[in-house]
Amino acid sequence: MSAGLDLTVGWLNIGESDSMAAKLILLFLCSVMAACATRPADVLAQDQFVCAEQALHRVYVTNHGWHTGLVLDALTLKEHVDGLQTRFPNVRFIEVGWGDAGFYQAEDITASLVLKAIAWPSRTVLHLVGFNTEPSDYFSQSEVLAVQLTPDQMRALIGFIASTFARDTDLNVHATRPGIYGDSQFYEAVGTYYLFNTCNNWTARALHQAGLKISPALKMTAQSVMSQVREWNHCED
Repeated sequence: MSAGLDLTVGWLNIGESDSMAAKLILLFLCSVMAACATRPADVLAQDQFVCAEQALHRVYVTNHGWHTGLVLDALTLKEHVDGLQTRFPNVRFIEVGWGDAGFYQAEDITASLVLKAIAWPSRTVLHLVGFNTEPSDYFSQSEVLAVQLTPDQMRALIGFIASTFARDTDLNVHATRPGIYGDSQFYEAVGTYYLFNTCNNWTARALHQAGLKISPALKMTAQSVMSQVREWNHCED
């Protein structure tokens, strides 16, 4: 996949005879879909924390412009998902994102591929990226919010993520193809992707599962997720 997606009418290959309204609608839908298949975008880096009693674990929410993901301690995640130990043996952090299998893994993005993913519920994959530097440094061009969790909250979050991996009868996870940036890998996932169940909805559900006061409903954009994380992510007097 290329370093970025040229979200222009020309890139969408829409005919000159199509209406301007149709072009704008398709451009918007493609932008939402592009959220789940692009490298980090040019967004101001941030790093904030939440006050929580007995908080021992820190996770990060990444905003790459349209797409959100979660960064976790690699060792903790590998303890709960067999197979990741071998694929990511010496990394400190793992970023996890979820999205449409066809669109997320596609070499070439077309308007028909976007519309197919939006119009019909489709198979999904998880995208994992391993790295060792601090998340705000590794994703220096993206917004990064740090959230502190209690042990119970962390167990709930890890449980949600682990349950998103598709597994065979022996509970093995299945890698599909190399990921789209860094030391990364795609894995088969559970759940279906459609317009109102995007990568950003998945991130919101994961945080909600961990006990954050965030509603997963209608979280179509990264900004809608991050705004609620910011509201929750502060110390009360």
